[in-house]
Amino acid sequence: MTTPSQINPPRSSRQQRGAAIIIMVLILMLGLITLFTFRLDRRGPELEADRKTALALAQAKEALLGRASSDNHPGSLPCPDTDDDGATQAFVGINCPSYIGRLPWRDLGLPDLRDGQGERLWYKLSRNFRDHANPINATTTGTLSISGTGAMNGLTAIVFSPGAPLANQVRDLAHMNDLTAYLEGYATVADLNFNASPGGPINDHSISISPIEIVNKAVPRVAAEIRDALSSIPYPMMQPTLPSWVNNNSWDITYTQQSNTSTRMTFNSGCASVYQFSWDNANGLTVMTRIGTC
Repeated sequence: MTTPSQINPPRSSRQQRGAAIIIMVLILMLGLITLFTFRLDRRGPELEADRKTALALAQAKEALLGRASSDNHPGSLPCPDTDDDGATQAFVGINCPSYIGRLPWRDLGLPDLRDGQGERLWYKLSRNFRDHANPINATTTGTLSISGTGAMNGLTAIVFSPGAPLANQVRDLAHMNDLTAYLEGYATVADLNFNASPGGPINDHSISISPIEIVNKAVPRVAAEIRDALSSIPYPMMQPTLPSWVNNNSWDITYTQQSNTSTRMTFNSGCASVYQFSWDNANGLTVMTRIGTC
């Protein structure tokens, strides 16, 4: 015969089983938290290195764009550094000694930028944007490209973080300019194409600059200098004395007569932007307006 205690176990027994289940759940939760924390601790340094790399690349790009807008050859960029002293190399004839090397951080007014693995940044420049007598304007095209992952063409410059050396890379003084010791996506120094998916181990990171980014930085400066030259004209129809680089770089300037007392000049920077300047005999230059894009 079944007793009441067999049908309904004592309260203390049910409480014990409930407590055991709660303890098991707590142990499971504690284990999961420990595992998550362990993984997070292991990822922490890696995430910090990635953050430092991204910041260094962004600083480098901003400095290069600033150089393009402030230089006396608007739109131009410096030659790469090939002896790792932080300074750009002098021209050999009309060319940079090399169009790939380290970022010339000293000449860009930067600190000694390093990626998250402590490596200096590398820098690839399109020949068309070198700081020489060649015209640079809104029609100048870039010659660099990235194939594979995130493919892009017609780039002005690329800045690279080489990351830590891989198993087959030796980074000592003898290999200072050995491209394959730092960047996995290049076969030769003369290669204009960077392969972001070369088929083997790769830990490079990069940031690129396009011609339109260069022109968008340079054009406001160009327009401001034209404005300053126009401001000194005693009579609107006289030809202003403009900086020599305006003509040397083929920036387009056209005049349109509006009336006997008012003149308008349009500065067309290609597909970046169009600036319009208006002035009159009484007040001189009165307006500088960005009126459109291509």
